[in-house]
Amino acid sequence: MGDGRYYTPEQFFNMIFFTILIIYIVISLMIYLYKGSKNNKSLLLAQIILGLSVICRFIEEIVYKQSSIEFFGFVSDMFLWVYILTYLMFFSYMVIKRCLDRFIFITFILLFGIPFILVLSGSGSYKIIYLLFNINFSVVSTRFMPYRVSSSIFGAVKDFILDYVFITDEDGYIIYKNTGVIKSDFFKDINKIDIRNIENNFSNEVIMRSAYDKTLIKYINGNETYFQYNKKELLKANEIIGYIITFIDITELINMLDQLKIKQEETTRANSKLTKYKEIVYDIEKEKEINNLLSEIADNQYTSMRKLKENINLLRDNIDDDFYNKIADIIQHAKGDLHDVRKAVTAYMNYYDK
Repeated sequence: MGDGRYYTPEQFFNMIFFTILIIYIVISLMIYLYKGSKNNKSLLLAQIILGLSVICRFIEEIVYKQSSIEFFGFVSDMFLWVYILTYLMFFSYMVIKRCLDRFIFITFILLFGIPFILVLSGSGSYKIIYLLFNINFSVVSTRFMPYRVSSSIFGAVKDFILDYVFITDEDGYIIYKNTGVIKSDFFKDINKIDIRNIENNFSNEVIMRSAYDKTLIKYINGNETYFQYNKKELLKANEIIGYIITFIDITELINMLDQLKIKQEETTRANSKLTKYKEIVYDIEKEKEINNLLSEIADNQYTSMRKLKENINLLRDNIDDDFYNKIADIIQHAKGDLHDVRKAVTAYMNYYDK
């Protein structure tokens, strides 16, 4: 546009491009500010300077005086170089702090290194340079700054804590107590926690109970309530400046452990009874075996004696020349029968001694 009345197609396209880019930069800055970028102000400053360079480049496209075009072009280049130096300072600082990972290095090489080389060579298109610089900012800022969560959210989270929490100074004076403490009637309405005698802080009688390798506080209020007590020191320069005191309601856990202990005792008693029953059954079976053996011994003895008596009576009625040989046979048969009785007695003794 040499005469101030008409824009060339290239100028018209450039104005649209830089307008969209300015909107993108403003939105990026707003998001970055919303994240709470207190620790990386140099990155924010670099992006503002880059935005000023883009604005000057936009003005360069819409003015028609040659002197104005040269002026805003010069100012835009100056802002661009200030941005590059500022960003390099930020990047160097992050390298020194070792806050960069492989992803950030790759991003820096591709999205900052390439447009920086184009600026040095003077042969690149400003549209490509600005676009890559802004994408680099978006990626790096997202990497360094997660979205900020409102403090009201943390206030709501505290209400979900079921424990009873006190924060005191070094003398035990209460600085803070959570919603659980305020709404409960377990604790006295006091301004100072008795740290040495913690049971004095309860509104009703408590008993200190040692169980399950823990020291528990048993609160007596009709129903038994159990608390586990924890105390954390707050230190500053190795000096105690306060305490965080928590009381955790573990009633359900203790009741469950007590019931489990009762069940274990019942199981032990049942096993003891079963052992006795086992011995009784064994003795009954053993007695049956012994009775069978005794019956067998008695039968063998009766049979042997009867056979011996019959043989003697038969020999007495038939005395002849072969008398002595017949007596020897009777004695031999009697010895065999006696051997069977001895075997039965031996078996009986073996069962009896077991």
